[in-house]
Amino acid sequence: SCSTAIAIGINRVMITADFCLFDNQFHPLPSAIAQAYLRGFFSNLGGVGLLPAITAIYTVDEPDVNGFSDVNMVAANTLLRSVMNEYSLQGKPLVTTYGVEGTPGLRSFDWAGFDNYGTPIFTIGEYNGFVSKLSATQRVVIVPGGGSPWKDNPTPFNAKAQADLRIALIMPFIWQDGSTQGIRSNG
Repeated sequence: SCSTAIAIGINRVMITADFCLFDNQFHPLPSAIAQAYLRGFFSNLGGVGLLPAITAIYTVDEPDVNGFSDVNMVAANTLLRSVMNEYSLQGKPLVTTYGVEGTPGLRSFDWAGFDNYGTPIFTIGEYNGFVSKLSATQRVVIVPGGGSPWKDNPTPFNAKAQADLRIALIMPFIWQDGSTQGIRSNG
């Protein structure tokens, strides 16, 4: 919970807003409903003192895999930014990672990456190919695998982040346990 996070000293978080913007089939919610959900979410976070800790917002995971078009991804981020401005969250980066190097809505994100862990992304051109699609102002997210079967050594990711100032975030794939093992039981 938020109060637990604050109590143990967590003072920076990246939240996700997908449940405020899309239904469980990843269809965009009507604008008025999405705005109401976002306002409720941000108000609740403000009520427990967590708004100042928000450093980034993860709009949605893998928009390419989840069937988003460029138009609806840009519209979702535009709506999200408008509500963020009501809560002193303007300028906080919107973040995503793509699953198969797709790019719906790419220009509407501040930080973007692709979670093609388990491959030598830095040596076979995948990383450079993806970064070439970004504008000069966009930052990069890299994703080492953390659970089976995608257990990556984080050292090359850390070395790349130290050498490439465009990398804003190393975001390990730490999907929770469920139908497949996550890092909790298979890290």
